[in-house]
Amino acid sequence: MKSHQKVIILGTGGTIAGLAPSSGELFEYKAAQVDVASLLQGVALPPEIDVLSEQVAQIDSKNMNAQVWRGLIDRVLHWQSQIDVAGIVITHGTDTIEETAFLLACMASSSKPIVLTCAMLPANASKADGPKNLADAIVWACDSNNQGVSVVCAGQIHEAWWIQKIYTDQLDAFDSGVHGAWGVIQNGQIVLNRKISKINFDFQTPSPQFVVQTSDWPRVWLIPNHSGSEDLQVLAWLEYAQSHALKINGIVLAGTGNGTANDALERTLNHAQSLGIQVWRSSRCYQGIQRKQKADAFTSAGYWSPYKARIALLLDLLYQLESASKARALI
Repeated sequence: MKSHQKVIILGTGGTIAGLAPSSGELFEYKAAQVDVASLLQGVALPPEIDVLSEQVAQIDSKNMNAQVWRGLIDRVLHWQSQIDVAGIVITHGTDTIEETAFLLACMASSSKPIVLTCAMLPANASKADGPKNLADAIVWACDSNNQGVSVVCAGQIHEAWWIQKIYTDQLDAFDSGVHGAWGVIQNGQIVLNRKISKINFDFQTPSPQFVVQTSDWPRVWLIPNHSGSEDLQVLAWLEYAQSHALKINGIVLAGTGNGTANDALERTLNHAQSLGIQVWRSSRCYQGIQRKQKADAFTSAGYWSPYKARIALLLDLLYQLESASKARALI
């Protein structure tokens, strides 16, 4: 580790910043109550690390939205451009941290690491896990082996591509499936289990600057298939959009098995696609690749979970908007 490395801490709220009525209450608490500067007061760091904090948002991550994402990307771009900044740490709620991490990984335009961290217990819990997670994330942000976007929780380092929350009530709430955790942090020491994944996108991504400047993001909705599924929800969406002059840009199917939908839902999704709505097919299965069939009219989401596939389609649509904007500028 180099001497006096500067790490920026961007706060967005979450359980890590939550407060409970008492230190023994673990579940009845309110997220996003403590500012990020105050969270840092309880974190022990090596003397060679300097930190600067900034509050970007203060929300329960179940309420994460495009407005907060735009603001977060904007601040990440700013701090990545500063020569004296070694890395960026983002405090975040566990509910949607995997989505924000995936978005940032797709938007990454710098080799400077971005590390997200979180907590399963509120800040005033008697055995709060937030301080250690935050300390680990800051140390990892300064590590020379770190690049790209990752999530640190419970001593585990997960790549943004593979992380998924699998427990509602465990401190070690996350998993990276067959890929396994990227590494572990024990007593401030980092041990990597494998090399960083090399990802070949099967979708297009816009420039981060365009994402920040575009306030009206495409609407991409998610529809599940399950036993007893009906197509009424999609039909209702189409009818509502038509009657309210609302544009639906994309739909992601969270399908059973290899991304399957029952016959009625399949027909209605084909109809939606004929209206100009892009439809992607993903699987609700925890592991495996959604493999495209020869006669399939929908785009395959491949490795991505339904929630990450929604972001991938959103970015692909933003790329199309940016490309169209550039084309108009040349006329």
